[in-house]
Amino acid sequence: MIKLLTFTVYSTVVVGAFFSGVYSQHFLKIPTEPTNLADTTSAIAALAGLIIAAITITNWKKTKIQEDSYQLIKNYISELVLIETTITEIFIEVRSITPLAGNAVPSQAFVTDTLQNVDQLRKKLSKLYRQIYQTKNELSFWGTKLTQRPESTHKKLMDELYNFQIVSDVIRNNLESFFSNSLCTITQITTEYEKFECYYKKISIILLERKATKISNMFITSH
Repeated sequence: MIKLLTFTVYSTVVVGAFFSGVYSQHFLKIPTEPTNLADTTSAIAALAGLIIAAITITNWKKTKIQEDSYQLIKNYISELVLIETTITEIFIEVRSITPLAGNAVPSQAFVTDTLQNVDQLRKKLSKLYRQIYQTKNELSFWGTKLTQRPESTHKKLMDELYNFQIVSDVIRNNLESFFSNSLCTITQITTEYEKFECYYKKISIILLERKATKISNMFITSH
């Protein structure tokens, strides 16, 4: 894209200069006169100025595209970090009130506060899920894309995050029912908790792979 823009600008300058001379000489019938050194120097300086301006604009545009591309890459990495932090917080909050062996029976006030925290974290995770989906889709527009393995990893991450969100909703509602009206049994909660913990571990392993990958091996840029 940048090379095409450069070629277009240069071509426009040269063709414009040529046809301006042709138009002036043949259509306006302006008599030609021998040019002196000052006129020649002035013309060369003017053309050089146009070329320098074209190069400056082209380089500025290329630099701006690179900056925007790198910022998008930073956004993608930051969203991965936030996703990891958020799912860990959700896992800790849910586990703290799940009736597991070794866990103390929580007070109703603690359960209420914990469920409220879980609700806020679930909303945050849902937002991050949409954000990283959009960020990843924008990469190609700015001349950047994930390499083959991170591309496959991204798809697995999105699938597991989707599953994690569904199961976290289920166990959250089961816990509320268990502590408020006892309509949900410990067996039901334990079954959902096992799924919940499994998805959490899967996502943690996926995100751990990113930490062991250099950024140069994770992204490909075309500029």
